[in-house]
Amino acid sequence: MKLDNSIGDVREETLFHATSVNNAISIAHNNIDWRLTSRTRFGKGACFSPYAPYAHRYAGRKGAFVIAKVLVKKIETTGINYGLEIPPTNDIDTTLGNFGNVYVKYDDHTFYPEYIVHYS
Repeated sequence: MKLDNSIGDVREETLFHATSVNNAISIAHNNIDWRLTSRTRFGKGACFSPYAPYAHRYAGRKGAFVIAKVLVKKIETTGINYGLEIPPTNDIDTTLGNFGNVYVKYDDHTFYPEYIVHYS
C-alpha cells in the first residue's frame, strides 16, 4: 500500500513497532492508537524504529512486530522528554530519539500497519 503524501515533500519509511501479541490483534483492527502509549521516553506518541533488534527489546519474549509505513516530513531530534505531547512547533511532524533508533508520531493519519509478524 502506498500512503497519500499530498501534504507536500514527505518520505515514506518502513519502520518497526514492537508490541505484545494481544496488542497486535487490536492494532490489526484499529491501527496504532498513540494516545494509549505507556512508554513515553521520547514523547507521548506512537513509537517506531528502523531497526528490528532495537524494537524487539520492547516486545517481550513472545511478541509481535508491526511493520508499518510511516510518513515523515520534518523531524526534530529530542533528548529524553517524558512530557512531550506534541512537537514544539507546527511544522515538526516527527521527533527522533536515542540516536535515530526511535521515531515518534503524534497523529492518526501518517502511519499504516502493513504487516504483523508474531514470533517467540
